[in-house]
Amino acid sequence: MSSRSARGCNARERLRGPLVRDAEGRDRGWCVSSPGGRANAPDWCGSPQNPLNPLDVEARAKLSGTLDLCAGSMSITIERAVEASPEVYDLIGELNDVLGAVYESHQRHGLSIVQLFEPHVRFFVARLDGFAVGCGGVAVFEDYAEVKRMYTRPAARGRGVGKALLLRIEDEARGAGKSILRLETGTSQQEAIGLYERRGFRPRGPFGPYAAMPARNVETSLFFEKVLRSSND
Repeated sequence: MSSRSARGCNARERLRGPLVRDAEGRDRGWCVSSPGGRANAPDWCGSPQNPLNPLDVEARAKLSGTLDLCAGSMSITIERAVEASPEVYDLIGELNDVLGAVYESHQRHGLSIVQLFEPHVRFFVARLDGFAVGCGGVAVFEDYAEVKRMYTRPAARGRGVGKALLLRIEDEARGAGKSILRLETGTSQQEAIGLYERRGFRPRGPFGPYAAMPARNVETSLFFEKVLRSSND
């Protein structure tokens, strides 16, 4: 990922890549630039109306690895997703690809897209200057809340996206009257584990449904918990 440019940069152009036109000069949409600087195949381009259409597995892998965000100040916003939009499908698809490459199916415990919009779950999308770069949710239970489906696209990491998502999730849990926030993550998710520890999460044993699972289902799982005291902790 490039850091600085003498000419500055346009984050919107870097995210989308070049605008593709057909032989008659009509706009056909944006393609994400490849590491070599050329536009990739149109089958994973967006349209002028929706630059982040749902992508297949190969397209998501290319996109998540080649977003080129400029150095400098960019505005992070966290918004609640009220429906399974194309951006939600893309983000969850990328997350599933990442986890599927490391863990067996019985070791993955993420909620499906349908489950993310059940009444007891709040799901959020993180944006850098308007572009979806991450997601995370919280499931509210009787005596605790649980972090769900945390993900930041690789090119947006190191910019505070994960922290911003966690802060919103913590506030949502407090607003629901929960003082305990828990989570399950995998042993290979070292960046995420570091974030959780910096935010005050501490290791604990399996909880809720995880406690009743066969040992093989949670042998690659780590469990954490945080006591939520105030909005400033």
